[in-house]
Amino acid sequence: MPATLTNLSLSDHRSEAGLKKWFEQMNAAEAPVPRNNLRTALQFFERQMPSLPPSMALNFLLAMDLSKSVRQVQLMPNEEILAFRTTSEPEFKLFYTRPGFSRHNSGINQAGRVPVRYRVHQGCAALQSYTTGAIDVWSLREPGQPTTVAPRSNSTGVLAMGGGIQLIIPGAARYLTILRVGSE
Repeated sequence: MPATLTNLSLSDHRSEAGLKKWFEQMNAAEAPVPRNNLRTALQFFERQMPSLPPSMALNFLLAMDLSKSVRQVQLMPNEEILAFRTTSEPEFKLFYTRPGFSRHNSGINQAGRVPVRYRVHQGCAALQSYTTGAIDVWSLREPGQPTTVAPRSNSTGVLAMGGGIQLIIPGAARYLTILRVGSE
């Protein structure tokens, strides 16, 4: 019987049975590399984002390519990172990338987004993974932009390509300084 969201926990990384529940919810096959990457992500969420609801953690995991490296990294002072934001979004959110990666492989719809470049002013932990293609149901769409059905959310969204580096940085405003907005 598949796990329900109510019995998922960020601490499920501590047992094989716990990891199995997450794989069932993601409708994904278990294999050694994805299992280790799922464990790493859940450990990070439990340690760095303990109040993250399992439903949000599940959404984050569904946007990660668990067949590729998922690891906690330490961002160092003076390192530069990048994000793509709309003018109506706060500059400091959870998701960032490293300079040099295409904005079009970010796993989100790029309509109306501009690059925001940051400098790390205080070292911090981040979860680094690769994005997977996703149906972006949360971003603004351009008029006439083609959409597709997203069955899990019973909605429509824009198909976004994956394959880019993604950094999740909890409490980013404490660690980052904006260098410039609007140019890469």
